[in-house]
Amino acid sequence: MNENISITNNLTANGTFPAGVIQYAFTYYNMYAQESNIFYTSSRFYTSPKDRGASSEEVVNNSFEIQLNNLDVNFDYVRIYSILRTSIDATPICRRVTDISIRGTQGSVSYIDTGSNGESIDPT
Repeated sequence: MNENISITNNLTANGTFPAGVIQYAFTYYNMYAQESNIFYTSSRFYTSPKDRGASSEEVVNNSFEIQLNNLDVNFDYVRIYSILRTSIDATPICRRVTDISIRGTQGSVSYIDTGSNGESIDPT
């Protein structure tokens, strides 16, 4: 795979994340067809204020800018998943964040995750 994925944590944005760590996973799929295996899993990023830690009840204003380059244009879409962990050994909060069309994009797209889009999915 030749994909180049860049994720930047914006600490002063308008996001709505609970305190913890977040990780992203990416798959391809075609409309009315099967989804590929995960082709990239990011490292973990802290969801915390710029200058301190956050309590478990606090909502954090981070957002994450995701830049995807050199995508396989033989697929119609790239799907972004997030895995959010708010405590050790707890069940993670998993979301299907968005599906982005890659048709006609020359294999480059971007997305900003503010934590407000997407739908919850079963973490298994």
